[in-house]
Amino acid sequence: MFKQFIADYYGVHAVTYEMGDNTERQLINHVAQTSALLLMEQMLDTPPDAFRREQRPTAEEKQ
Repeated sequence: MFKQFIADYYGVHAVTYEMGDNTERQLINHVAQTSALLLMEQMLDTPPDAFRREQRPTAEEKQ
């Protein structure tokens, strides 16, 4: 629900990546660290103006 609020209000979407309960911890750590590095590389390669978005008013603010 909070993820949807952020998407609706800020126009920012999230990704949920799930793994099984029996997934090896070493694999989980590898995927997490690799994903974080790739995300940071993408963000650093993106011009700052690409991140600026107008905030959408909440239901309370519309009233």
